[in-house]
Amino acid sequence: MRLPEPLASSLRGLSQLWQGMSRWQRLSLLGMFLLVLSTLVLVAFYATRPDFVPLFSNLRLEDQAAIVSKLKEMGVPYRVDSQFNAVLVPSSQVHEVRISLAAEGLPKGGHVGFELFDATRMGMTDFQEQVAYLRALEGELSRTIEAMEIVDRAKVNLVVPKQRLFREDQESPSASVLLKLVPGGKIKPEQVRAIMNLVARSVEGLRPEDVVVVDTLGNLLSEMATDQFLLRGEEQVTTVQKELEQRYELELERKIRAMLERIYGPGRSVVKARVELDFGKLRVRREEFIPGPRGT
Repeated sequence: MRLPEPLASSLRGLSQLWQGMSRWQRLSLLGMFLLVLSTLVLVAFYATRPDFVPLFSNLRLEDQAAIVSKLKEMGVPYRVDSQFNAVLVPSSQVHEVRISLAAEGLPKGGHVGFELFDATRMGMTDFQEQVAYLRALEGELSRTIEAMEIVDRAKVNLVVPKQRLFREDQESPSASVLLKLVPGGKIKPEQVRAIMNLVARSVEGLRPEDVVVVDTLGNLLSEMATDQFLLRGEEQVTTVQKELEQRYELELERKIRAMLERIYGPGRSVVKARVELDFGKLRVRREEFIPGPRGT
């Protein structure tokens, strides 16, 4: 097949140019060509490469293996970050994959923290962002509680009702904490109370008494901590009452002794007072009538 004359002329010119080059010039030209070609290949590779974001982090090994197996079945590309025990998937698929895995009950352990919320909030609706924030907060609280030596695993669930227009229609938030204690461990009431306060201080409007803490054996730990806390409060009140009674007894003895010494002389009398104060509440209703100016 005969080439068109313009193309044939160009090829002859390139051949003559190539023949007129030195060996060094030829190698330099080939090197530049390979460099440009490799640059184009890399640009095309990274342009089509998916952006990977954390799906779940702080995973147990068994959960990580189960999630990877499920991702293979679904045909979803993934990466494993051994430093943070995390599994990463393309950002375009993270929400769909997370919902699918949640339907399978995965992960059983592990927590999604604020690093996931920060990485995936782009493109979210307000509702999706609220759900992601709530789940991230649950994960962060679970991690914090697991930092306690007595706790092996923790799972925090938050219930935050939607904001209502009228205050009387607004429901109060609540929370539950499931604890798996270390083998042979026994948690103290003050530690349970600390967990209740920690969770309550993390959610606006949540009171410590609205945080339920249970362990994997079904023990209602929060009730024990609340009873202990109230008991200590009653003990403190009783101590203050006794101190007030003792002060009043000493003051009364001093006044009576001073009065008797005037009659019988110093050192001729012994005074001992016993006082019981009534700390019951007394409601007083007072009505005042203020007369108006004269002539009215």
